[in-house]
Amino acid sequence: FEEFFAPLDRWFAVTAYPDRDGLAVFFQDVSERRRVEEQLRESEARFRVVQAASPDGFMLFRSVRDPATRAIVDFAWLYTNAAGEQLVGRTHEALVGRRMLDVLPGNRTEGLFDAYVAVVETGAPLRRELHYAHDGVDRWFALTAVQVDDGFGVTFADVSARKQAEREIEAARRAAEEARSAAEAANRAKAEFLASMSHELRTPLNAIGG
Repeated sequence: FEEFFAPLDRWFAVTAYPDRDGLAVFFQDVSERRRVEEQLRESEARFRVVQAASPDGFMLFRSVRDPATRAIVDFAWLYTNAAGEQLVGRTHEALVGRRMLDVLPGNRTEGLFDAYVAVVETGAPLRRELHYAHDGVDRWFALTAVQVDDGFGVTFADVSARKQAEREIEAARRAAEEARSAAEAANRAKAEFLASMSHELRTPLNAIGG
C-alpha cells in the first residue's frame, strides 16, 4: 500500500513480508511518481474542460497494427469531444473503442487513412481542407493531424459556410466578368455599325460633291 507521511511531506510505498523473526517491512519513497501522476490528472482535467468547450472537433486514435508485419491496418478511437460527435453524427459510445474504417470507411475512399498513416510513421503533421461526403456526413472540413505516441490526434472544423460563400463570390465574379465581356462586345459591335453607316453616308455625298 501507499501512505502519505506528513512529518516528512513524502509518499511511501509500504511492503510487508513475513520472515522467521516476525515481519519485514520495506519503505520506498514514491513522492516523485505521485507528484507526476497528480500533474497528469490535473493536465487531463484541464484538457477535457478545454475540449468540452471547443467548437472544433477533436479526436485521438491509436494505431491498429498487423501482428506479423507491424503495418498499420486501421485506427481505433481513444477519445472524441462533444463537437467531434456532432460533426460526424455519432455518439461517444458509438466511437470510442471502435475502428475508424468500420465506422467511417470514407476515410479510406477520401485518402485520409493513408495520410494519417504517414503522420504516424513520419511524424510530419497533416493540414488539409476537403469535402467529406461519405458515411452520412456531407461537410467541408479544415483539419490538422499530428502524431501522438503510436497514433494521432486530429482537430477539425466545419468550414462549409465559408466554402459556400467562396463559391457564391466566385460565381458573382464570373457573372460580372461575363457581363463585362458582353458589354465590351456590344460596344464593339455598336462602334463597327456606326463606322459602317458613316462610310455608307459619306460615299454618296462624295459622289454628289464631285
